Amino acid sequence: QQARLVSAGPDARVTITRLLRPWDTTARSGMSYPVRRAFTMIELLIVVMMLGILSAVAYPRLADSIAGNAVQAASTVAAADVEAAFSMAARTRRPLVYSCSAILRSCRATDQATGILRSERLFGRTSGFEVASLAWNPVNTGQPVVIGAAGIATQGFSITLSHGRSTKRVVVLRSGLTLIN
Repeated sequence: QQARLVSAGPDARVTITRLLRPWDTTARSGMSYPVRRAFTMIELLIVVMMLGILSAVAYPRLADSIAGNAVQAASTVAAADVEAAFSMAARTRRPLVYSCSAILRSCRATDQATGILRSERLFGRTSGFEVASLAWNPVNTGQPVVIGAAGIATQGFSITLSHGRSTKRVVVLRSGLTLIN
């Protein structure tokens, strides 16, 4: 924008500034203060403090959500592994012994006749499916779970996975049907 100077006088500078920059409040008062183009240190400290408070409030909820997702993923994988063991026993026509270890946080399927390890899943820190605890509960605790050649187990069992406040339970029926609670 261009402004024409109609009359030369003491108000001429203010008039021209008003025409060129109508948003500048220093020109209206007649004082010549520099226009502020940055944030003050107090404003920046207030913003940083607000972000700190928000993150302190949101972190526990975010941590619980991450732990819940890890337990959900681990229980889904455990259910898929059990189904794969039932399928492997029926496909190879060889019985498998399925067991879990709470200490090692692992589940494994071994060939009953030869003792060869057919599959194993770790749920520890380095596995990608980190859970804090694993509980193995067969119906008859004194007997092993054997998945027969016909794809039927000797007993049902459950695997309980937990981390933080999140807990999932994989219930396996004798027929190989898996449910995640």
